[in-house]
Amino acid sequence: MEFGNYTLIDYDQKENGSVRTNWKSHKDNTIIDHCTPCGTSLLVDTYRVLCPSRYKAAFDGLQPY
Repeated sequence: MEFGNYTLIDYDQKENGSVRTNWKSHKDNTIIDHCTPCGTSLLVDTYRVLCPSRYKAAFDGLQPY
C-alpha cells in the first residue's frame, strides 16, 4: 500500500500478536523496518488514518510496529 513518500512493502505477524512492518522510502529507495527514531510508529498511525479499511484488513486485533 502506497501513500505519500512511503510504501508498505511487507508485514510479518509475530506469535505475541504484534506485527512487524517494513516500509520503502520513495525519496531514496531505502527500506525502513521497525525503528522508532525512523518514524515507524508515525507511518503505522498515518496508515491507520488514511487507509482504515486496508489497515483493518491487515492488522485487525493486532499491534503493528
